[in-house]
Amino acid sequence: MTGHAFQAITFDSLIDKFLTDVRNCLTEGGLFAFESRNPLIRPWEKWIPERPAEVRLKDHSLVKIVTTVTSDFDGRTVSFRHDFLGEHPNLPLSSDITLRFHHVEALARLLAKHGFAIEQQYGDFQSGDITHESPEIITIARRL
Repeated sequence: MTGHAFQAITFDSLIDKFLTDVRNCLTEGGLFAFESRNPLIRPWEKWIPERPAEVRLKDHSLVKIVTTVTSDFDGRTVSFRHDFLGEHPNLPLSSDITLRFHHVEALARLLAKHGFAIEQQYGDFQSGDITHESPEIITIARRL
């Protein structure tokens, strides 16, 4: 599961259903891998309109992605809006998003509750150790 998609599951009941479904889809010993942003580094504080991302599409049109946080972090979730601006004929577009942030310990409890054991965890995409400053919590869990 890539693209921080696990964080888009924001309600406890939906997380429980999702993890139950993942477990039921795997054979014993099967692996479930996903990544989540580390809440300890408070990444939403860098999601500001003054720091837009720019992407050049295949048709060479330039798209600017402006991010605006629309809710304070409540200890679990933060909401924000992406505004897509630029030269492409389908623009402008906007997308409102809420993400849930899980601490390492909370992820371990969730996975254990649903019949998984953590095989490996990394703090970045170069397989670095998880620290308080790690940008990611990359988890590989095995179905028990």
